[in-house]
Amino acid sequence: MKTIGLIGGMSWESSVVYYQLINRRVKELAGGNHSCKSVMYTVDFDQIVSLQHSGDWNKLNSIMADSALRCEKAGAEAIVLCTNTMHLCKDAIIENISVPFIHIAHATGDAISLWGFQKVGLLGTKFTMEMEFYKKELKDNFGIETIVPEEIDRETVHNIIFKELIKGEIKGESRKKVISIIDKLKESGAEGVILGCTEIPLLIGEKDVDIPIFDTTKIHAYKAVDFALQGMELQPVVIERVVEMSASEVWKNLTDRERMKIWYFDIPDFTVKVGETFSFYEPGGENQFLHRCKVLEVIPEKLLKHTWTHPNHSKGETILSWELEEIADEPGEVRTFVRLSHKGIENLSDGGPALCRESYEAGWEEIVKTLSELK
Repeated sequence: MKTIGLIGGMSWESSVVYYQLINRRVKELAGGNHSCKSVMYTVDFDQIVSLQHSGDWNKLNSIMADSALRCEKAGAEAIVLCTNTMHLCKDAIIENISVPFIHIAHATGDAISLWGFQKVGLLGTKFTMEMEFYKKELKDNFGIETIVPEEIDRETVHNIIFKELIKGEIKGESRKKVISIIDKLKESGAEGVILGCTEIPLLIGEKDVDIPIFDTTKIHAYKAVDFALQGMELQPVVIERVVEMSASEVWKNLTDRERMKIWYFDIPDFTVKVGETFSFYEPGGENQFLHRCKVLEVIPEKLLKHTWTHPNHSKGETILSWELEEIADEPGEVRTFVRLSHKGIENLSDGGPALCRESYEAGWEEIVKTLSELK
């Protein structure tokens, strides 16, 4: 496992969240008692805020570069700056270290690209919303247009961050104001909204709005974990659900080509013969991602196991398993426990963000949910 260097304290509330997210994610992916190897250098946020509002970015550049270098000297193999706004200092940091710098906007751009969005809203401090560094990174590297609230709403968000959130104050009235601002961004064409301040996710969550939000704290923390765990064998993605049908009915949905079209994929050459292969593309007709699978093991109405590869995008191989166990709770009432396991997704890391673990986790969750809802 590689060691992550965290520059924290801006504010300490969000730094705590970073530390929790990173270590929980490492435990989830690596299993056992694993935690992330990391070092953290925290700054005095009062000094940072004063320098921000006085516009002394030369001094801020110096502080951030020094903090990053301290992390590297302590053994960090990559640097994570646990704040959005201070990425204004990224050039100074990069010039003074010899290890990778994991940019929060690049991680966010990868996440937005998975949705295929071209236009998103951006909330954050006035520095983040009004200066071009964040918008430029997304436009130049991902072709994503970024829009921000009108001036009075930018002031509102900025004040909520500095007068409440960095002090740990979470107010329902402020939540309502931010939700209203997000609604305006949606009316202006935003397909999703970037929570571009590491404190805003303390106030707003996915359930609060009706368009996708991009929690930059979580996205950035998970990207750091991806770096830390490079080369390690990780836990498989596992989705489990009890469905209201017999094992034979589930098996038919899993293996009948016509039934598969309804909830899964259109696979004309699908087979359950061990040793044979089948191929297909994703739905929608764009035919970007070729899937090629080889059947490894079959126990009718109990187990279907095959490889899962993307030969046009990655050299890696993964293993997908469907396991079924029929449950007879009461006479005449039969249900089936379904367990999907996808092992080795880390082997697809050379295939880009579309083949990342988060994409598979969301995709398999939705697919198993659709299977469970079949009549």
